[in-house]
Amino acid sequence: MASLEPLFCGDFLAIFGVVFWVIFRAVTEASFGVTTLSASRPYQLNEDEFSFQFSRSSGAGGQNVNKVNSKAELRWEVAQTECLPPDVIHRFMSRYRNRLDADGLVVVVSERHRDRERNRADCIEKLCEWIDSVWEKPKPRIKTKPTKGSKRRRIQDKRHSGEKKRERAKFQYDPTDHD
Repeated sequence: MASLEPLFCGDFLAIFGVVFWVIFRAVTEASFGVTTLSASRPYQLNEDEFSFQFSRSSGAGGQNVNKVNSKAELRWEVAQTECLPPDVIHRFMSRYRNRLDADGLVVVVSERHRDRERNRADCIEKLCEWIDSVWEKPKPRIKTKPTKGSKRRRIQDKRHSGEKKRERAKFQYDPTDHD
């Protein structure tokens, strides 16, 4: 009977360990939502401009719920950033003005996950989604006039509903009758 010893030599275990570690990291990053700030976006945010505070989260957490500060709160001074063009900053501040505190800092909160790092990454991802939503300039509305056909149909509908109401009346009004 052949020995299994050659299959489990040191080189095989080293290669298997590296492959396992690469697969493990890829799976955990995908499932935990670890984000990078340059993930195919037209802007590059500077993480040094962010300030994070951590506090106790509400909701699920098991035995750790009253011990661990897992809720993440990101604060960012959007008006002073150099990462975004001025028009994007203006659109961001006008759309998300309810997310600004008294000092003009954008506040993003996440307590979706049970651990601090995933909530931190979730805050950054939320902020990136908000910036993505204001990145494109909105198209200006082109004023249009109603067509002749739509005006005619509107008047015709008004006449029709008026006739219905006249028919419902107890007293039948005849505009040609002049007594």
